[in-house]
Amino acid sequence: MRLVKRDAPAQAPQRWNVAKKQIDFGPAQTLGAFRCQRQGRGLLVTPLPDLAPFSVALRPSRFGFPAAESVHAVDADGTVIRSVHREQDGDTLRFQTRRGEFAYRIRFEQ
Repeated sequence: MRLVKRDAPAQAPQRWNVAKKQIDFGPAQTLGAFRCQRQGRGLLVTPLPDLAPFSVALRPSRFGFPAAESVHAVDADGTVIRSVHREQDGDTLRFQTRRGEFAYRIRFEQ
């Protein structure tokens, strides 16, 4: 067996967001990448590892929730690291991720 080095592709695959434009997925809009899971009366937003900070915009009504009550950054064990500044404009909740934070726990009003 022999290892042969290949040159990198001349341009990035089309699935990469190299222009770093906000992409609207309906319930969420971002230029980053994350997993979003329901947790009781909230959501857990987990960015893909090693991404630079990016903004997240969620539409809570698309998930069946009213306005956000709180957003907290959590570590891998679920321990709260900090309270995250958020903006709620109509049906859009916005916040910014930080490098090194595992996930974001969002609680919604009842």
